[in-house]
Amino acid sequence: MKPLTLNKRAIYFYSFSLFFIIVIPFIIIYSLGYRFTKDYSLSERGGIYVYVPESGTDIYINDEFKKTTGIFQHELFLQNLKPGQSTVSVSSLLFQPWQKIILIKEKEVSPVFPFLVPKDLGLREIVVATSTGALTSTSTSLAINVSEQKVILALFKEPAIVVQKQIKPATTTPEIFAITKKKIKIWSDGNKVFAKYIGEEDRTPPYFCLKTVCDPILEIFNAKSPVRHMDFYPSRDDAIIVSAGDTMSALEIDVRLPQNIFTLYKGKKPDFRISGNKVYVKDGDFVGQISEI
Repeated sequence: MKPLTLNKRAIYFYSFSLFFIIVIPFIIIYSLGYRFTKDYSLSERGGIYVYVPESGTDIYINDEFKKTTGIFQHELFLQNLKPGQSTVSVSSLLFQPWQKIILIKEKEVSPVFPFLVPKDLGLREIVVATSTGALTSTSTSLAINVSEQKVILALFKEPAIVVQKQIKPATTTPEIFAITKKKIKIWSDGNKVFAKYIGEEDRTPPYFCLKTVCDPILEIFNAKSPVRHMDFYPSRDDAIIVSAGDTMSALEIDVRLPQNIFTLYKGKKPDFRISGNKVYVKDGDFVGQISEI
């Protein structure tokens, strides 16, 4: 085989050099998240991260199926998404459907942590076994002894309202029902419930940044009647349980549309207390436990 002539070598060298000069910038632009639009202008892209701890849950982006979570795979990460609004939907046989409109921003990954509430809450009425009877529980009743009953009823003797000194001027909402979990603080004022982020500014949750400037205080709920009691939802710092009027509800602090609110109990004047991860409900003479939260 004859060696290439100097002219052919020069042609190959300059051809490959020209190819790399033209292609490499496009590779760099693509790796940085830029894409060409229809009018050949450059547009930066964003991403979305969805975490669902429950397995067997279907995740949709803009009504397009993306993934079913498994025992070890609880995450969905998508990149190169066009900036703008995207709808994240989650469905499961065991949990209430959940949906949220998320704003995809350029060069940012938008985190999403769906708030899933079981369809079957496992609400059982607490009954006290007689001294001669056996402790027998059913699907609708939970049998306990007298000493256990006293412990549960003592929870409801604790004051439901915790009043703290205001840290804001008197013209703003007083921090009543002030409860803190991690970096989120919640309180109520009459019919309204507020949440405040008290952590580092650069770690502010996106739902506190609905405007150009992040607002550390959000009004997250406005009941038809005064709030009776409130607390954080077990194992979450971005969702709460509220009792007001004849209803006890679970709702997310994230007020981006649609804000997901779920009815946990409906009666006359329900009150509740949380001990550990157990939720106890008291409505008149009725005392029950929600076991599936």
